[in-house]
Amino acid sequence: MLNIALSVASKVAGYLVAPVGRQCGYVIFANSYVGQLKVELEKLDDVKVGVQRSVDDAENNMREIKREVNRWKNNAETVANKACSVLDNFAKSTDGRAKKTCSCGWLPNPKERYCLGRDARKTIQAIQALVPQGKFERVYYESAPPGRVVGLSNVNLPAGAGDDTIPDSRASIIQGIMKALDDEKLKVIGVYGPGGVGKTTLLEEVEKKLKKEGRPFHMIVKAKVSQQPVLKNIQDEIADALKLDLKDVLSEGGRGERLLERLQRDPSEKVLIILDDLWDKLDLKAVGIPWGEESRGCKLLLSSRFKDVLEQKMLADRTFRLEGLSNDEAFKLFEKMVGDRLKDEELKRIAAKVVKKLAGLPLLITSVASTLRYSGVSAWKNALIKIDESNIETIVKLSYDHLKSEDAKSLFLLCGLLGGTIQVETLLGLGMGLGLFDGYNRTMQDSRDRLNTMLESLHSICLLQDWGNDKDNVIIHDLYSEVVVSTPFRSQHSLMINSNYGSWSEEKLKKCWAICLADVGRDRLTKLMLCQYPDLKILMLSHPEDWPWMLAHEHDVRDCWGLLDFTHMKELQVLYLWPVRITTLLSSIGILEKLRSLYLDNCLVEDMAIIGKLKVLQILSFAKSKISKLPKEIGELTNLRSLNLSNCYLLAIIEPGVFKGLINLEELYMRRTFDRWMGEDEILSELCNAKLAELKSLTKLTSLEMSISDPTILSEDGDLPFGNLMRFWISIGNGQLFEGSRNMRLNLEGCDNILSEEWVQKTLSKTEHLELIGLRESKKNADELCIQGFPKLKDLYMRDCPSIKYIASSSNGAFTILESLFLDFLINLEKICRGPVTRECFSKLKVVIVSACDQLKNLWCLSEIQRLVQLEVVEICLCPSMQAIVIHDAREDKVAPNDMVELPNPRRLKLDSLPNMTSYYSGSEIISEGALIQVCLPSLEELVLRSVGPFKRIWHGKLPSSSFCKLASVSLNEVSDLLNVFPKTIIGRLHNLESVFVDNCPSLESLFDFGSLDSNTEQTIELLPKLKSVMVQGCPSLESLFICASLDSSTEQKFALLPRLDFMLVKEAGRLRHIVKSDSQTVLGFPNLSNVYIENCSDLRYLFPNVTATQLEKLKELIIIDCKQMKEVVPKEESGRSKGKAMSFSSLTRLSILQCPNIGAFIRSPTSVQKGLGGTAEKNESPQPFFNEMVTFPNIKMLEITGVQCKELWNNQIPNDSFCKLEYLEMRDCDNLQRVAPCQMWKRLQHCLEILKVMSSRSIKIIYEGDGTDTKSGALRRLVLRDLDNLRHIWQSDGLPIVPFPNLKYLEAVRCSRLEMLFATFTEKFLKQIEELVVESCKEMELIAGHEEHEEATGMTITFSKLTALGLFKLPKFRSFLPEKYSMKFPSLQVLSIVSCGIEPDQGVGDWKLHQLRRESEIDRETWNYKSA
Repeated sequence: MLNIALSVASKVAGYLVAPVGRQCGYVIFANSYVGQLKVELEKLDDVKVGVQRSVDDAENNMREIKREVNRWKNNAETVANKACSVLDNFAKSTDGRAKKTCSCGWLPNPKERYCLGRDARKTIQAIQALVPQGKFERVYYESAPPGRVVGLSNVNLPAGAGDDTIPDSRASIIQGIMKALDDEKLKVIGVYGPGGVGKTTLLEEVEKKLKKEGRPFHMIVKAKVSQQPVLKNIQDEIADALKLDLKDVLSEGGRGERLLERLQRDPSEKVLIILDDLWDKLDLKAVGIPWGEESRGCKLLLSSRFKDVLEQKMLADRTFRLEGLSNDEAFKLFEKMVGDRLKDEELKRIAAKVVKKLAGLPLLITSVASTLRYSGVSAWKNALIKIDESNIETIVKLSYDHLKSEDAKSLFLLCGLLGGTIQVETLLGLGMGLGLFDGYNRTMQDSRDRLNTMLESLHSICLLQDWGNDKDNVIIHDLYSEVVVSTPFRSQHSLMINSNYGSWSEEKLKKCWAICLADVGRDRLTKLMLCQYPDLKILMLSHPEDWPWMLAHEHDVRDCWGLLDFTHMKELQVLYLWPVRITTLLSSIGILEKLRSLYLDNCLVEDMAIIGKLKVLQILSFAKSKISKLPKEIGELTNLRSLNLSNCYLLAIIEPGVFKGLINLEELYMRRTFDRWMGEDEILSELCNAKLAELKSLTKLTSLEMSISDPTILSEDGDLPFGNLMRFWISIGNGQLFEGSRNMRLNLEGCDNILSEEWVQKTLSKTEHLELIGLRESKKNADELCIQGFPKLKDLYMRDCPSIKYIASSSNGAFTILESLFLDFLINLEKICRGPVTRECFSKLKVVIVSACDQLKNLWCLSEIQRLVQLEVVEICLCPSMQAIVIHDAREDKVAPNDMVELPNPRRLKLDSLPNMTSYYSGSEIISEGALIQVCLPSLEELVLRSVGPFKRIWHGKLPSSSFCKLASVSLNEVSDLLNVFPKTIIGRLHNLESVFVDNCPSLESLFDFGSLDSNTEQTIELLPKLKSVMVQGCPSLESLFICASLDSSTEQKFALLPRLDFMLVKEAGRLRHIVKSDSQTVLGFPNLSNVYIENCSDLRYLFPNVTATQLEKLKELIIIDCKQMKEVVPKEESGRSKGKAMSFSSLTRLSILQCPNIGAFIRSPTSVQKGLGGTAEKNESPQPFFNEMVTFPNIKMLEITGVQCKELWNNQIPNDSFCKLEYLEMRDCDNLQRVAPCQMWKRLQHCLEILKVMSSRSIKIIYEGDGTDTKSGALRRLVLRDLDNLRHIWQSDGLPIVPFPNLKYLEAVRCSRLEMLFATFTEKFLKQIEELVVESCKEMELIAGHEEHEEATGMTITFSKLTALGLFKLPKFRSFLPEKYSMKFPSLQVLSIVSCGIEPDQGVGDWKLHQLRRESEIDRETWNYKSA
């Protein structure tokens, strides 16, 4: 034990002695340490100087300094400063020995010496550590490869962030490219567009954005390829970006291998290779760029004019089309380039026209703008005629020459001839007429496929604009169209003209092969007919579309088309007239032996028999024309392949035999036209029509659009040759039809046997959209109506089919691609599925809408609904037997009570008028908990419930967290037993909820219950972050709208915000006590709330708690109506609010408080004790003005107050910035109100108030109270006074004439029984500017204007120069307009009515009642403008 003790003591002594010795050393060797510090500091200074010179030299050569060098410099500077400080302290101490000694200066001061020694020693050690670190081999980084991506942040910035020069159209494409580059699956991304559209600039912006974000690539390299690529140049550009030395490698193959080796060196390195301006396939392997499986971390971003180069030759995974700038974007670019020149309005107008001609091409825009920037007006005007067209011609010609097919080139020229938006079907007909599809025209569909292929080739090189999802039209830019027409693309003998051709010589016209002119009149047509057109193949002429209503020109129109002469157009292959009036087609049309396409669309054609002579005609169209009869001669067109009679509403007769001769007809279009087919057994007469049986000769028919009004005819005529139809729109019976290419509507009206016809069965097997109505006798299920099970059907609409009990059964695999199912008025429908069905049945179903199916109790069993993985919309209404949407089938496995059925895709759920529905899913084991929905709906966005019940809750208490997380809209109507809508268990997941509408839910007690916030909750949290609108009405049991509290009263105050709530409406909630129910520790705020409307909430005592009201920074409109128990809008704070701290509603522009009889103040002042004029304070409450120093409204424009009982609206303590912008003030039914405003408040209102209405306020004696100050700038222009029993004066003042409302134009005084005169004082100028005056039922009224004791009149004749309407009614004491000494003139009076006015006889001028109606309409409109401002 003794040895152990000695050992421990020895170690303790060692630990104690060493530190003590060190501390003593600081005292003993202080001077030595200071001397050594000076030496070390000199060494550090030498190293610092050397490092700084190296840094200066590197920076001078644009080198980047190493971070460790800068860090060393900072540390060295800090230590040097510390050393200097120690030496300074030592120097100061040597001058005063007493500071470092004790005992009268004889003994050293150990504390002072200790501090000096310690600081010197530690600084020496720091310097000794720094000096060797400062001997850098190189103070700068080796220059990084130019392609290295450093990045400023890892934040994904939006396209164009920080750069407002990027147009929106480009920003969206940049964003799309960025997303594609982020996708690991995409290796090659392409951008294509016409020359000059800005592809290179776009790639530069993408590169900038990638480098700014620093992700996802480590390296970005780029090279320009060009039309004639030079492999060595491409390799050099890539190598330079990589900082790869290729100087010692001479061969292209060796250089490519070196590049490939470098790019594949590090598999984790991500490299983006940008190749700009590809014209054809580039051999990536020869360049040295890894390809396919070898690409690893490399991606390619390519640009080209041609889509096919990117997709077919470079195998791009995704391509982006770059269009020209929009007109606005193009104009902004042009404006930027020309600077201030567009301040000149004339130049600005010219610029807009110039820009429009530049096709949105930045290259052309910048070129033209640069040319015009310093040019005069004449040069700008010349630019409209010739913009340096060679640029765009070159661009178009280059793309045109890229087309490999001559037919495709002809198609492009045809598009240029037509210009603008062109229907694809029109191009088909014109192209067939020109023979563009010869060799691909075995059938019309072959020609259509060939056309689509050719159009795609034009799109791929941007000769046509992007068509988006529109497959029916193509668009060519006007500029391209002008170039095509103005430039002989093929030869000088191959010209085209259209409506922009200007004035061409006769010689030039003769060379035309195509003419397309709009708005052709007599003069123009006469000039055209003077020429011969030996090469003309296309003639397209049109008149203004509204010609039938241009009666003044009717004669000209009739005779105009009689000038047409086809004698010298023997090569004509296409004739298109639209819209024209043709009494009889010209005989010369019969010589057009080569005419293959004839369009007489939207024409009025009375005699067309001569068309039968056009034996080679293939396309004939009368679409939208006013024709009444199709003559039998049309049947002679044996080569006709397409006949269009669509929308010929007047077509009543098709002569028998027409269709028998059309043996080659492939397409017949008769949508919304003739449907009066004759039956087989009907007797022919002079006015008879073609029989349906004639269509049996049309064996080649593949496209058919027709209507048959009488379904019984189909039973008579047997099978029709419609089995080969590929496109059809067939309507049998009356009614409308889906739009689409494979549609059938069968309104059978009991003729169920039609479904057994062979052609019907074949057509049903191809039908995509089917309406089936009036099926009454069939015993089959819906899926059995088509033998093949509707393999192509996408939309099925069934209505009024009482024979249908089931939609699908196990008999066949029907409805495998059905997307929409509409079932309406199927009174005997029992189930959707009868027994097990195939797995594919309804597997593609997206929309189910069921209505008025009385026997239907549920839609599916659990196993069926789980198959509907694509179901998005479910709507069920008017099904009185419906109990649940999904039920548990006894044959299925039981669902455990804790399991939850999930339906992943439904986005919309609407349940309407389902009185017996108790739950969404009725399972044998799941406990409903009284809730409607017990299934997980993670994708649901919209929920609509109306007259559904009974149930008390919507949501099951144990729903998964993912359920309803996308819910955006909730609408509830007449849900009678519902107690709450959003309990705390559901609110936390409603991150996407945007709108809530609740109407007529009589049992509803609360809307939003946020629960309690505990001490772990952040001080400020956001709830329902996307909620914008809340509307609640007709809920008499509602007690609280929002409930939010704190668990712990000792915690600090929490702020819960609904950040985007913008609109709140609550009506007819009689028991509502709280909009916001919270405790003192919780503040529920609405920072974005702008509109609040509260009506008929009789138990509501105040609107918002004080702390909530302070958060209403964006509130613009506040309307409170008929809240009987409301005491104040905002209650004061419990602890009181300091007098100087006013609550500001800085954004409020409209405030309406109507029929709230118990409201005392907007917010009560805790310090103000006032008694109303002559009144006494109520017990425990001091009478206060409605508005006081506690609140300010700096921007309010409209104020409506009715039914309040306060005696003052304002006191003289109103904040200075309050009500300074008030323009409209209306006060009604305020019986205790003593005056409109005190004198000081009137001074404020004088400058802003434009309309004042005071009505039914019996205590008011005077409107304006002034202090005698002359007012010249009053803004009031309309004054309405009604039912003011004690009103004595509108204004009253002492002294000379003072008019407080110098700009008053309209005054109405009605039932102001004590008012003796309107204007106590007046000036002639004031009376001259009054426009309308109405006085009615004012018993004491004697004069309109008078003067008091001190008034001085300056003239005896008063001219009411602007008074247009004067009405005086029931004024028994009325003596005169003005005192007797004045005479009056009314030069502008238009309407006058004087009735029962004292001694004045009744008079009348104009219609006063009509004027009154107009005036009231004008006033209503004016008031509405204020309310909606």
